[in-house]
Amino acid sequence: MIILFLLSSNLANVEIVFTNNAFGSLAPSYAYFMDLEMPPPLGDAASFKTLIEFEKKEGKDPVVLSSGNLFPFNFPGDYLPSEEISGFLKACKFDAVLIGTNELSFGVDYLMDVIRNAGTPFLSANILSSTLRKPYIMMEREGVKIGIGGITTLYTNLFVPSNVREEYELMDVYPAIENMVRDMRNSGADIIILLSDAGFTKDSTIADSIPGIDVIIGSSERGRPMKTPFETPKNHTILYKGYTNFSSAGILNLFYDKNNKVLAGYRGKIVTLFAEEFYMDKKVLGIVER
Repeated sequence: MIILFLLSSNLANVEIVFTNNAFGSLAPSYAYFMDLEMPPPLGDAASFKTLIEFEKKEGKDPVVLSSGNLFPFNFPGDYLPSEEISGFLKACKFDAVLIGTNELSFGVDYLMDVIRNAGTPFLSANILSSTLRKPYIMMEREGVKIGIGGITTLYTNLFVPSNVREEYELMDVYPAIENMVRDMRNSGADIIILLSDAGFTKDSTIADSIPGIDVIIGSSERGRPMKTPFETPKNHTILYKGYTNFSSAGILNLFYDKNNKVLAGYRGKIVTLFAEEFYMDKKVLGIVER
């Protein structure tokens, strides 16, 4: 069905390249999940940049997103200088990043340093903070207007230090999402993408409860990926997420019928970031291996 759709000149192919639950694993690593004795090398952040460049060489202009938990855990030894994160985001030209649990784990000042140096929009519709309040952004690809918003799970406060919890407040996600979806539609959004670190069960409930969301790219639920996109039966919202620790990246293609103003099809795949397949970008490698 998708092949037939692609024959139409009025069908736009909006491509999304995303990561979730990177947990600060920007430097090259090894795929121990494949072979404990001789694990294949992974390029992580440096190979992610190459994946984006490969897609551009094929004539695509992907929307580059992180659905949260890009930052490391706030554990001893897991600290990552903010300039490494901001340098990576800037090199890859991320279009948006969700403020997930880990984005708040080192405090608002640390997060603001990353935002200022990267110049990347960090999104959350339900975070109440004068400095971090940015529910969504609007952008365009292939003549299609795209609204991208985000929500931060209310479980965040269970995982961040008590002194950090004083720097922000979280509101209920449902009214925040409803208001955001309405505003994006009123702003002319043809496709609405929600970045969420609430977990699959919560994302499914959101998809069934709030119509108008085309895609939810999820995070949280450590290690549990979705190898193929899942379409909810009620509102036909597409749910998708990849593996953790930057071992892979997700690619989601949305085929939008510009004549009839409908999402006509989609396909997705999870790509393992093998260093031999996606050579490591030297600029990003220099940033993450300081």
